[in-house]
Amino acid sequence: MRLSSGAEHVDLTTVNLYDPSWYATGDPHSAWRQLRAEQPVYWQQLPDGRGFWVLTRHADVCRVLRNFRDFTSEDGNLLTTLGQRDIAGGKMLAVTDPPRHTAIKRQIIGCFTPATVAAMEPQIRLLARRMFVPGLDGQVFDLAAQTAVFPIAITALLMGIDPAHWHRLRTFAYVAIADQDPDVTSGRRDHALEWSHSEIFSYFAGELANKPAARADLIGAIANATVDGCPLSQQEMLFNSYSVLLGATVTTSHAANVAVLALAENPGADERWRATGCTDTLVEEVLRWSSPANHFLRHATRSIEIAGTTIRAGDPVTVWLGAANRDEEVFERPYDFDVNRDPRAHIAFGVGAHRCIGAPLARLALRVFAEETRDLVESFEIAGPVDHLASNFIAGIKRLPVRVRLKRNGATALAGLTPLNDDAGERGQRWERAITR
Repeated sequence: MRLSSGAEHVDLTTVNLYDPSWYATGDPHSAWRQLRAEQPVYWQQLPDGRGFWVLTRHADVCRVLRNFRDFTSEDGNLLTTLGQRDIAGGKMLAVTDPPRHTAIKRQIIGCFTPATVAAMEPQIRLLARRMFVPGLDGQVFDLAAQTAVFPIAITALLMGIDPAHWHRLRTFAYVAIADQDPDVTSGRRDHALEWSHSEIFSYFAGELANKPAARADLIGAIANATVDGCPLSQQEMLFNSYSVLLGATVTTSHAANVAVLALAENPGADERWRATGCTDTLVEEVLRWSSPANHFLRHATRSIEIAGTTIRAGDPVTVWLGAANRDEEVFERPYDFDVNRDPRAHIAFGVGAHRCIGAPLARLALRVFAEETRDLVESFEIAGPVDHLASNFIAGIKRLPVRVRLKRNGATALAGLTPLNDDAGERGQRWERAITR
């Protein structure tokens, strides 16, 4: 998925926005640009008879995400559930509308307060440093293999998960978000999604069975949550633990990869950023530029008109965050990566009631990653083909070969540390290892 394009003309009849493989090799930004200009409310017809509306303008995307009464999430919030009943509807935070959504969120948001998040910074900084250890000898290494563990490790700190389980959960989480990518499943696609869900739920069932009410972490907060005086059911606790894990996998690692790629590919961007020191602004531009959460799905609860087109009650409606974050009506020079851009308009974390609860933690992680990059690394070289994830949900990078030139103090700071991902280069064996555990 090319991140900086958007100028090519696209025959929209050849585009299938549902097809995960298209995002690995295609150019969605050109398609989205054309849709914004010509068909901002577009019906995507699928060969199997299903279909869904596609919204690509910033204003329309925000309108749908903010209006949960007219566009419900409870019938499914991702295209993987298109045409099916989402069994998590009304139980998991991401597929529950207010007021129940608000009541559940209120119980766990204390784990994401500024003070709680700030207390994690020293641990996050060490995790960020470990990602550069494979570059100590000047050899090419896969940065994406390192960043893939980064958000899982951070979320594990938040949830009280033993580091011994980081890699296992990372494997399951990637299958859950990209089960059609042959690298993620090592070619074993049959029932991969169901299997990964089963393994994640089994893991959290074990955690929740171990005196969860006494835990001072996010799992403890979920276990102690009540709505209208009633505790969450076991199924609700499992769904929401799963949701937090998947939410972490979505944003941080892919935005970190894109940060390195964008700084390397845009002449002068790295120098401007290092000269100005505007790391917070850089983080926001990286979030806009990468838009890791590609789409969300809603269903209309009544007939409603958008941009002159009538959407009928019950129709599935998709909103595309990557498209909205390149809208020419909102962003000046949207296809330029500008480290000094005003960050306020992007919607990489969504908007409305379902805006990402983990946004403060993701921002901290990306800021720390950027600061460690600035302090330890003199320069990056992209040292081979960059491979993108086959997923209609995650705009992600799965392989990013780089060579780094470390600063003198950078090599000193990394001495004695182990890589964050010790099994880099064994991608094809991860699925089999996970099965046998």
